[in-house]
Amino acid sequence: MTSNTPMQRLSGLVGTWAMNGRTLSSAEDNITGEIAISPILGGGYLELKGTMKFMDNPEFESLEIIHYDDSRDVFPSLVYATMGGLTSSPPLEYEWEINGDVVLHRDEGSTYTGKFSQDGKVLDGGWRPNEGQDSSDESAHDLTMTKIH
Repeated sequence: MTSNTPMQRLSGLVGTWAMNGRTLSSAEDNITGEIAISPILGGGYLELKGTMKFMDNPEFESLEIIHYDDSRDVFPSLVYATMGGLTSSPPLEYEWEINGDVVLHRDEGSTYTGKFSQDGKVLDGGWRPNEGQDSSDESAHDLTMTKIH
């Protein structure tokens, strides 16, 4: 990524990550996946491509594109995914924020709050429902990402 740009704040996300976690109702991990994150189009965007298995649902694929919105100092994104063999339509809207070693990733119903390890190779956190939203396995689960490349 180009240095001294807002996108540089996301540089710690670049790489290939293994994901594992569990819904709050589970005693064992029931979420697995892998995601590759790379800069595209001269570093003005990030591309996240991956697969995930969530509980007993079929594995799905996703593509997320992140950019910078200078009017709000956040990183909006659109996620395109196949779930149950169907493509999500319209794309799902998310937003990222990075504050030091804390990462926030949110949609309209829930927010992931994670923290990078000191060496930057682990991002550990969890999704929780936003205020006023009901809790479900989809909105309340813990997720750890471990950098493998």
